[in-house]
Parts: sequence; C-alpha cells; structure tokens
Amino acid sequence: MDNRLPLITRLTLSALGEARSGRVRAATDPVAAWMLKQQADLHPYGAAQAAFTTIRARTAVVDRMLTEVALVARDQNEPLHLWSLGPGFDARWFRLVPRLADVFRSVREVEEPSLFSVKNALLENSPYAEAWAKVVRRALPPASWTIDNRRDGRSVVLMEGLAGRMNQDQLEATLERVHSACERSTVIVGLPGVGDDDATRWSITRMNHIGWKVREDARMGSRGRLILAAGGKECPGTYPLRVMRMDRRP
Repeated sequence: MDNRLPLITRLTLSALGEARSGRVRAATDPVAAWMLKQQADLHPYGAAQAAFTTIRARTAVVDRMLTEVALVARDQNEPLHLWSLGPGFDARWFRLVPRLADVFRSVREVEEPSLFSVKNALLENSPYAEAWAKVVRRALPPASWTIDNRRDGRSVVLMEGLAGRMNQDQLEATLERVHSACERSTVIVGLPGVGDDDATRWSITRMNHIGWKVREDARMGSRGRLILAAGGKECPGTYPLRVMRMDRRP
C-alpha cells in the first residue's frame, strides 16, 4: 500500500470499519469493514486508540447534522445535492444517503487522483459497485477542490477530515472557493478541536466575515481513558473535536 495516502483517511477507514471493543462490537460502516478485509494494509497500525474513538464521535456528529439538514429540506420540498470534498474512503453514499434518497438528487465526491484510484480499484467489482457507480467523481488536486452551482436545489458540502489534510490557510481558501461557487449552500466542516493553539481562527465572527452564517458549533473536549476499578482498560480516551454547520450568507 502507498503510505503517501493521507493518514487521516486511513485512520477514518479503520475507525469506521473495525468492530469496537467493549459491549458494542459492530463496525460503524459496512463498506469500510469490507474494504479493510480486502486490503488489510490500509489499516495504520500503531495509531492511538483515542484517534479512532474521536473519529467515530465526529462521524456521529456529522451524520446527525446531515440527517437534520435533509429532514428540514424534505419538509420544505427542497432537493439537495451532496458534495464531499476530500472524502477519502467515506461511504455515506451507501450507509446514509439511501435512507434519504427522496431528498438527495445527486452525490458527488472530489478527491485526489491517487486516492480515487485505490478506492475505485476496491469498489468497482465489489458488492457495493452498483451504489458506487451512482456517485459522480471528480479527481483534482486539493488546491482546486470546489463545487458547482446547482440551480435545481441546495448544495450540502461535507468537509469532514480536511483539517487533518490541510493547514488553516488552505482550509479557509477551500471554504472561500465553495462560497464563491454556489449561491445556495450549506457546509458541514470538521475543525481543530477546542484547546488548539490557534482555535480562535475558527471563531463564529471569523466565519461570518468570510461569508458563512454559523447554525451550529458542536464541540467536545478531550477525555482520558476510563479505567475499571480492577485496573483493566474500559474504553479509550478522546481528543478534542469540533464540527460546524454553516449556511452561505447572501
């Protein structure tokens, strides 16, 4: 396996595709679990368990926000177009979108060519090939990632793991490109967690300044691992995480 693949994409694949320890043993995402079985060297061995716990927590927040946006759109009879910028091995197109198929008109992914080549090779002849074929794919370098203006509905843009792949200036530039590209858009973006040295960069005031109205700012602080009285490890800790949901300001 090419170790140049972004670490955060491999961590996310493992976090969602491996059965958890403790009482909950099912994998979060069946496609991720299948991909890991086909190509076990995608797993980043040696990573701290807290990284996997944090990613699963962030995924749950993003899924909840995305579902809420879709349910509001359903009530308002507003079609949605889902865009994922830098999705890595994400498979919401199988795990989540079909439950909301009456709302989502299209699903698009924008990713680096090298990562798409791995993902395509795994999925094109897989049990998930039919669902994967419906995803419109655009292979571009990260500096060019953006969306198109869809006049027949609202664009919902997922930028879940980009804070682990871009520096702050690059991530802000991506937000600005999305803002310029589409008049009706909602962004769900993962950001550096509370406690980061430069967390003020992502203040609500700053987001308003670059054209985004913050609708929700979900934050979770770090937590150490929980230990049983007998001395055994009960569950891993977590790192800080933060997820914002924002609408484009006119």
